[in-house]
Amino acid sequence: MFSIQTKQKPPVVFGLLMLLTVVMTACNSTPGPIDAGPPSLTTEAQRLIGLGWNRPTSAPTTYLRTSDLSDDSVQVVQEGIQAGESYLGSYGPFRVYVIGTDVGAAHIVAEDFCSWAYGRVPGSHYEYCLESDQGTEIREIAEYAGSNAFAQHSRQLEAPNHSFVIGNPLQYGSGFGSKIALHEYVHIYQNANSVDENVFGLPLWLEEGSAEFLALYLSQKERWVDFRMSMTEALKSAKELRSRYPDIGIQDMETSQSRDELQSSCDCTGTLQYETGQWATAWLVNRTSLDIFYKSYIPDIVELGGHQSFVAHFGLTIPEFYSEFEEFMSFTSEQQLAILPAN
Repeated sequence: MFSIQTKQKPPVVFGLLMLLTVVMTACNSTPGPIDAGPPSLTTEAQRLIGLGWNRPTSAPTTYLRTSDLSDDSVQVVQEGIQAGESYLGSYGPFRVYVIGTDVGAAHIVAEDFCSWAYGRVPGSHYEYCLESDQGTEIREIAEYAGSNAFAQHSRQLEAPNHSFVIGNPLQYGSGFGSKIALHEYVHIYQNANSVDENVFGLPLWLEEGSAEFLALYLSQKERWVDFRMSMTEALKSAKELRSRYPDIGIQDMETSQSRDELQSSCDCTGTLQYETGQWATAWLVNRTSLDIFYKSYIPDIVELGGHQSFVAHFGLTIPEFYSEFEEFMSFTSEQQLAILPAN
């Protein structure tokens, strides 16, 4: 069995920090021309906008846990989600699933997840989800006592929604579990501001890098992790990768297609997406501000498109950014760490 809980939005909470190496899903995109103008919205994109997909909601986030878990496991995840909602706003409807180690209980939760994410109607994806897709992943989290996580963005539903699954959040400490939840909530926010998956939005390295950067930054405020220490470790990894592969950079990770092509030639995609992406985010935040990056640039992608929103808010094209960021990555670590925002 599972327990369902709702949580109304709390007073403003700031918190989070540390580093994430779990599975995270985000929207895959296809690049358009660099000088592309605002996108022509498809009928489906207009439908999503009309339904408020890219606007905050008053609907409370709901939490379901497997019956073998304590309320503490849900609380850890709630704290991370609420920190994200406090800064970015609440997007949804949004349901969070917390999985323990009881496979039978996990199956019951998987039934709810597949119904919520795909709709239990004839010809829907429900049966495939339950028996072969994410339902299997949920049961495997329980079977192997995993702490991995993934998000789902169900745009195709008549009433579209988001969901998030996380396993055993207390396994590595409460702060780390909250940070993971916050990272995933940033992906919820990113995808809420994506109304057409076929239009270039966030570069792939920026999806993951910006999610981890904000998770670390807000986590510091809650004393869950150490922002500066985590960013220092990320910088070390990014610079080591740069020395091993001097001809490869985040420009080779713009889309899922380019990432897949890169995987055949180097073991660098994870570091480019996360550690290097975190520092690309830090560079852009330093050029503008945290609020401009997260609360202006990302939402304006809906109206302007990814390329034009980037130019409008950062004052340079993405290729121009690559050139300046590459120069920045040649600076000393002391100079690089100096751009981090105070926390």
